[in-house]
Formats: sequence, structure tokens, C-alpha cells
Amino acid sequence: MGRPLRHLLFALLLLLGVATSAAALNLQCSTTNSGKVVLNELFSGGGGQGNLEFVEIYFLQPTNISGWKLYFHDNNTNSSVVLGQGSNQATSYLPGGGEYSDNNCPGQVCTTATTFPAGSFIVYRINNISSERGELLLTDTTQQLTTNAAVVVDHLRYYSNSPTNEWSVPSDCSLTLADHTSSSKDIGRVPNGSGSWTDTGSTPTEGATNTTPTSNVDHYEIWHDGQGLTCDTETITVKVCQNADCSQLYTGAVTVTMSPSTGWVDGQTRTFSNGSLGMRFRQNSPGIVTFGINSANPNVSYLCRENGIAGDCTMEFSDSGFLFSVPTQIANKTSSAITLTAASRSGSPRRCQDVFTSVTRNITFLLSYVNPATGTMPIFINGTQVNAGNPTTVPLTFNASGDATFTVKYSDAGQIRLDLSYNDGSTILDGNDTFVVRPAGLCVESPDPNADCASTNGSCTKFKKAGESFNLRVKGVQWVADSEANSDFCDNAVTPNFALNNIPLSLNLVAPAGGSTGSLGQSTISIAATDNGSKTIDNQSISEVGVFTITAAPPDYLVPGVTIPASTSAAIGRFYPDQFTTAVAVNGSLANLCNGFTYTGQPFSYAVRPQLAVAAWNTLLGQVQNYRDDFRKFTIANLGLGYPASDLLQNGKDNLTKMVVNAVPDQATAVITDTVVPLTVTLGNDSFTYTRTLPTETDQARIGPFTARLAIIVNSLVDTDGVTTATGDLPKTITPLGNTIRYGEGIIQNTFGPENEALTMPFLALYYDGAAWHTNTLDNCSVFAYTKVENGTIAVSTVPASPLTLSGGTAAITLTPVNDPAPLGGTVIIQGDVATWLEPDPVGEATFGIWRGNNRIINWKEIQR
Repeated sequence: MGRPLRHLLFALLLLLGVATSAAALNLQCSTTNSGKVVLNELFSGGGGQGNLEFVEIYFLQPTNISGWKLYFHDNNTNSSVVLGQGSNQATSYLPGGGEYSDNNCPGQVCTTATTFPAGSFIVYRINNISSERGELLLTDTTQQLTTNAAVVVDHLRYYSNSPTNEWSVPSDCSLTLADHTSSSKDIGRVPNGSGSWTDTGSTPTEGATNTTPTSNVDHYEIWHDGQGLTCDTETITVKVCQNADCSQLYTGAVTVTMSPSTGWVDGQTRTFSNGSLGMRFRQNSPGIVTFGINSANPNVSYLCRENGIAGDCTMEFSDSGFLFSVPTQIANKTSSAITLTAASRSGSPRRCQDVFTSVTRNITFLLSYVNPATGTMPIFINGTQVNAGNPTTVPLTFNASGDATFTVKYSDAGQIRLDLSYNDGSTILDGNDTFVVRPAGLCVESPDPNADCASTNGSCTKFKKAGESFNLRVKGVQWVADSEANSDFCDNAVTPNFALNNIPLSLNLVAPAGGSTGSLGQSTISIAATDNGSKTIDNQSISEVGVFTITAAPPDYLVPGVTIPASTSAAIGRFYPDQFTTAVAVNGSLANLCNGFTYTGQPFSYAVRPQLAVAAWNTLLGQVQNYRDDFRKFTIANLGLGYPASDLLQNGKDNLTKMVVNAVPDQATAVITDTVVPLTVTLGNDSFTYTRTLPTETDQARIGPFTARLAIIVNSLVDTDGVTTATGDLPKTITPLGNTIRYGEGIIQNTFGPENEALTMPFLALYYDGAAWHTNTLDNCSVFAYTKVENGTIAVSTVPASPLTLSGGTAAITLTPVNDPAPLGGTVIIQGDVATWLEPDPVGEATFGIWRGNNRIINWKEIQR
């Protein structure tokens, strides 16, 4: 039953608005006051000015209503009441049901305060409230209503025919009572401030006299999918069931208070109708959450359904975060797109949908150095610089699938870590990945002067002796272009954090072709963290002569499977020998020019040419193999040879002075064979002559036959690089096996006979045995030329014609008279022409007209007249 009305001293002013026909406004639930104060009763007396009609609001929580408005709509007009301004149109009731009065008002609440305790009622007198269709709207702002304004505290819509739609309000803060046909009704919800809206008849129950109707609710059901993510808001659906299988939902107003007590985005306690309500729940830490209903009105039992199956009220919230994987990167090269996903960290990845779908978010990036643990270079994320230890925000756009992409560029080498995070106050997400950034390649080079051999052959300036130490530098470098390889890297910037132990080094022969590769003095190099990405070893060496490259083939870098391509230096050289050693390989032998002998004064050479073996050595006393072709820098002209001026043993006629020899070297025909090791120098067709002078009777060389003993002295060997023989190696003596030397002379014997007969004239080659002359029967080689001189008394013919070749040391001509004018007979002179070693040129005389007598006469006596 109704209570007597008392006008409040602080009564709220009723302000009637002007009718509007504006389109429905889209309003949102108040973020601060929704659920604190509710519409509790509407009474329409059937129309007519002055009829008992009112709206009752109820305080669920102590609330300050200063500036609030109560709007109502009755088909034709849109009016409002401003709360908290004092009016004779309102009455307030104590939580116990009694009216407020001046005597029982707490403090100054009745005259000045606008805050009312929980359980209080305020009843507003409003004329002409529609009984069949209309709207009530309770807002917490005095501002004009605007689209999407978050101002709605509570909303009631009721209708019998077509519903009104002045304000569009979410169901979370709105109630609807359909099929309301009475022209005079009391629409209330009981108990006070909760329960469903029902028609309690035509008698108003103003204030605290509402009675509790019979509930039509059988039970509640809590529906969930059993799996949640710490990055997402999960929707937990509460259904109000009218029957056991929940095939029918109760659409009256109910109020539920959920458990747990925290995590409910829109509040733990909710009042709703329409039979079900999706309540948003968030859990930012992984774990299991158990859902339930702490209290409800109507107060009936509940059950839970996981994916529609009854029984389980728990939901497991899986840890979620930013999932991304940065593959191994190349220093200073921008990566390809890296996909970032907000999703569960374990199991089949489930994506975070609430915050990271079709939206741009500011993601915080943090760079940390891992190996090495220090550094100086920043990383660039989509071109934004991120310094180590300095969290930097980079906007990333997530697509409809919840994926975003970004690129990285880091100009150093090493293992680094990227930490990503996002925190908007409700969603807290993070993730990290540790990855390796390797150098683009290695530069292998020698920084020493003259190290580069661009022509890659023996024309390069000499660099180092084989085996001699030189500087070799290996450094990790940044990327500049994909086309770079090997020595191209040497112009690139260094990656100062690059460090790697035991990088294998290998030697490659460039020239001479087909030569020996040799060996490196240092087969590995280690770059320490303190080397700032570049290490130079000062004791590298190459054992061989030539031009070489050096290849560094790094092992795995920092983690298994991360490799840096092998890199090869530019051509390094020219390497040359440290010294030579020599040895007489073949002494050779001197040639006999005629049937086992040679005349004094006759030039002779070698039957077998002497050979000198020359070995080239490195500084490590290893014999090099590649001193050949254009890397051999000496010729016969660089070989200092001393030729003999006299025989080693044989004295001349005076038996005191050695036989004089004239040597004529022939460098043009000398041969150097460098395809063998050691190389061989074969002397040229040198010429030797024992000196012979006329007259023979006084010639110092006029001695008996002897064997030549000649010595050729190797005095020096210095090539054009200045490489010479080892200390003490020279001189060396070459002593060819000697030939037989005979002192010789050519003669023509005189002949005589009748003027009418042919005469024979002998030609002879003689040799001296030290005491007498003998026909040199070994001489089958000498040639005698001759001419005849006729004195006009007789003419002869000669056969054979000039010249004559001796056989057994002799030859002869036949002179046959062809014309003998008177007086009969005469003389013919034969003038010989012999080689210098048989001089003087001989002369023979043939006399015709002298009878010789019979050869058979034993004794002949010439009688003088």
C-alpha cells in the first residue's frame, strides 16, 4: 500500500522537456555508476492530469546523484527531471521504509546533500505517464545526450504494440518489458532494487511496500569454453533457465553477483533480462579460474557448462605473449618481414583477438646484448632506432588475423635479444627472442706494403721471402651488397662485436701453374672479444715461392648451424727464395775433334756439357719447388763463372809454365732447366784452345801428347731480386774429363822424276812426341788445300782436286805433265793451305826431267862431270 507523502526540503526539481522527434541516440553504459542506482517501479494511473503516477528509483550503493537526470518518453514527448535540486514533486524514504523528515534526516542531508545511502528510495511525481508504451532513462550527466555518450545508469522500455526507440542502449544497462497492454498498471521489480520486472496489478506499491512475486526461474547456467588467454577478455554467458534443460529462458529481470570477486570487466554484480547475459572476464596471469554465482535474485541453484557439457566450472587461462622468431641476420642488412603474433605461448597457438585485430598498437622494443654482453650499436625496427637498455615504442599494424610484421637491421655481429611488451592498463603482454647476427663475410688480407699481386704472376714486386713472417689480417665486416664475396669485403665497415676462435686458414696456389701449394706458418686465427672484430697475426708465413691466396673458412658462429661463408683473400705475393745452394751435377767432358785427339791450337768444346744444380731455399731451410718460369729471377748472366787461362797440370816446353789456354764462353747456348728440383744450369758450347805460336821450333806449346786438365770456377750466383747463395756455398770447381792434345804440323813432301811420267806428291800430318815427329796416323779429319805454281817450263794436271782430306794422317796428289816445251822438264810448286793448328802452311816441289834410275838397282853412283 502507498505511504503518505512528505515534501522533501531538498526535493528534486521536476523539469519538463520539449517534445522531440530526433532519431534514436546510441548511448553507452556509464563506466562509473551503472549498477549503483536502478529504476525500481513505474505506476500509471490511466492518464489524466493529477492522477497518481510516479517513478521510483532505488539505491543499491551509496551514491551522489548531483547533476543526474531522469528522462521519460510517453509516445509524444521527451521530458526529464533533474535530480538533487529540491522539489515538491519528490519523496524520499529511509532504508527501513520510513519517510525522510527534518527530524530524522542525518546531518544536513535533507537540505543540502545529494548523496543517499544504500537501500534508500526516491519517488518522483510525474503526470501523464503512458501506461502502454514508453521509456525511462536514468543518466549520470547534465550534459546534452550525444551519440555514444557513456552516461546510462539504467533504462526501461515497455510497450504493448510497436516499441518506442528514442534511445538505443546496450542490453547490459537496459531492461525491456514487452506485451504490456494494461491502461492502468503498477510495473515494479521486487525485492527492492533487484528481481524481474512484473505487473503487480493496478494498485501502486510506493516505497518499500513492494511484495515478492513468485519466481519463474528454475536455475542458472554459466557457459564457458574452458580455455582462456591472459591477453584476451573472455565472455562468460549466464543463462536464466525456466526449465530443467534450459530450453526456455526466463526474460524477466534478474540480478547476479559472480565469483571470483575480481576480473569482471563490467562489474561483478549485474542486473539483466532477456534470459542471458554475456559477462566479460579478464585474467592477466596464467592459471585456473573457477566461476560461480555468489548470490542471485531470484536465489536459485546454478550449474556450469564447458562447451555445452555440464559439470566443469573451471577455465584454464594460458600464458600468452608476443610470438615471433627472428632468423639469423646479416650485419647491416635489413631483414625480410618478421611476423609478430599475440597468442598463447604453449600448445596449439591461439591468437589474442581483443586488442590485436585490425588495429595499430604501440609496441615497446628493448635491445639487450647477449654474446658478447656489451656493445655500442643500436638496432633499427622498421627504421626506428632502438638503443640497448632504452625501451622504445614502435607502432605496428595488426591485420584481421592478428598478425603484424616488422623488420630489423643491426650493424654489428653477435647474439642479441629483443624484448617486446605492451601494456594498456588492462592487457599486459610481452615476448622475446634471442637471435644471431653474423658478419656478411670476412676480409682476409695482408696490410703490409707490396702484399697485393694484381697481375698474379712473376712480374709483381717482390713481397716476402718464402718462410718469412708477414702480417695477415682477418676481420668480420658489414653487408653492403649481395654480390660481394671474398676480397670485395675488405672495403666494408668492421663488425666490432665479432669474435670467433680457431678459424681455419688454408693456402691456395695462384702461380706458377702446376707448382707446389706449400704450407702456411699459422693454420688458424682466433678473433677475441677485445679485438673489436679484426685480428692481425704478425707471424704468418708461406713456405713457397709464388703468388697465393689464403682462405678463411669459419666454423659455426655462436650457435650450431649458423655459418659465415668462407672468404678468400686477393692474390698475395710475390714470394721469393731466401738463398741458393749449388752443386756440380755433371763435370762433363772435353771433346776430341778427330779420332781421339785434338791438335794444340785447335778450338774444342765439350763432349758432355757440364751441369750445375741450383737449389732455392726458404728461410726455414726448406727447399722450394716453385722457383721457375717467370718466378726464376736469374739467367746465365747472373752466374759468375771463371774460365781457365791455363791447364791445371801440364807444363809447356820449358817445363815450368803451364800450358796456356784461351777460353771463349758461350752463354747464348747455355740452358737453365727449372722444371726440375733442384734446377739445372747446363753450360753453353764454350770453346777452349791451347795456344800455339810459330815458329814451331821455339813454341812453348811444342810438347808431347797430353791429357787436358781444365777447371771452370763457379764464383757467384745473384738473381735480380738480390738472392744469393748461402754463406760458404761458393766457389765450386767444374773439371770436365780431359781430351788428348797433340802438337801437330802439316807437310808436303817434294817429289821428282822423268819429264814424261806422272809424279806422286805426299801430304802428311805429323805430331810431335816430345822428341821426334811422326805421321799422325789417327788423323782422318784434317783437310789440306793446295794450289800449284808452274814456272812455264812444264805444265801439269793434278788429281785429286783441292782440298784433300787425310786418311791415316796422309794424302797425295798426282801431277801429270800435259805440256813440256823445250828444253824438256821443269819444276812445279805446290802451295799447301792448312788449319792454323798445322801451320806453317807447307810447300812441296815436283821436279820433272830427273831420271831416277831403275828401282831394282841396288846401288847407284852418280858420276860428276
